[in-house]
Amino acid sequence: MGVTVTGDWSIAGGGASFCITDVNGQCIINKSGIRNTINSITFTVTGASGGTFIYQSSSNHDPETDSNGTVIVIASP
Repeated sequence: MGVTVTGDWSIAGGGASFCITDVNGQCIINKSGIRNTINSITFTVTGASGGTFIYQSSSNHDPETDSNGTVIVIASP
């Protein structure tokens, strides 16, 4: 618990975001201010730090199974 996950958004001005994992090793990152004219955006996990484990990007996964857990494409609703 308590690992900081960082990543970047694909949209201009999207910048970086982060979250801190819970007891299950999961966290949620929210992004506001996305124009509804954008068809999709991508969030790419760039790292994880803290805790006693060494970050291995190859171990990233998505419990919903609609991404590889590292590069996540989010479609417009």
